[in-house]
Amino acid sequence: MKMNKLWIIIKIILGVTIVYLLLRKIGLKDIGDALALTDASYVVAAFIILILVYVIGTIRLYFLIIPIKKISLLKLFRYSSISWVAGVIIPTADIISFSYLLKKEGIDLGPGLAINFLDKAITLAVLTGLSLLAFLKFLPLSQATNLIIMVSALFLITLLAISPLGRAAVRRLILRKYSENFTGFWRVLKWFLLKKKILLIVNVALTLIKFITTAAITYILFLPLGIQVSLYDVSLITAIILIVKLIPSPLIFPGIREAVGFSLAVLLYAQIGVAAPVVVSIYIIVYALSYLYALLTVAFMDYKPLIKLSRDKTTLP
Repeated sequence: MKMNKLWIIIKIILGVTIVYLLLRKIGLKDIGDALALTDASYVVAAFIILILVYVIGTIRLYFLIIPIKKISLLKLFRYSSISWVAGVIIPTADIISFSYLLKKEGIDLGPGLAINFLDKAITLAVLTGLSLLAFLKFLPLSQATNLIIMVSALFLITLLAISPLGRAAVRRLILRKYSENFTGFWRVLKWFLLKKKILLIVNVALTLIKFITTAAITYILFLPLGIQVSLYDVSLITAIILIVKLIPSPLIFPGIREAVGFSLAVLLYAQIGVAAPVVVSIYIIVYALSYLYALLTVAFMDYKPLIKLSRDKTTLP
């Protein structure tokens, strides 16, 4: 337990140090000058759009959950916000925590994880498609080709994982004696794929709307600076940054995520002539608004059920 706390502290220190060094290299004064030009009314508008993003995300989940169990939109909004905060702190914790909270509503762990998997898979598929367009637009052909091959390989691995052979391998090699805790996962997943395609299509449409709304946060923050950037370009760049954040890895933690986001944004916006200090100033605001939302969630939403459920040793290994 002490080692886990120490590792968390080390990650926080590393993350803050990496972000500081990156900002220093770009130019703290230049970044500060760009931040000074930001209009507070646009920041408020961006935060309102951010809340709308989470509302749309809740509606996406609602359409997947409603055939299994009726849960109010308000309660789902609360659950999804709490699980998102967990994911900010620990990679992939949003999936596990949301499944815990669904279990509180009578949805077993297996079906809950199936809903999470479908939602994340659709998000990943949409972002992958947009990222491929971004690779072709912003990167040299050779680099774009290599990245497209890598993404295609990951997609094939995902398809293999949900095949009968892949499911057997997951049960035998990964879940092993804990596989009984995930009973119903494959049944619910297959049910949606075969019987509830319309709900998956609705989720895809809402995912696109959510993503464009997310890109609008960055787009609107460019306006007071007089930077002419198309929403299409912002959307493509946002797709690449978001898809990196979705990659589950113990090395992707607060600080590292932001540093990777800053670096990618600077690299890609440079292709359309936007200066690095301006880009970083915009993304400082974007990340600050995200953490503000997280703080408000912790302050005003009841996350005690999640703590209680996480202590239940009979749910997860």
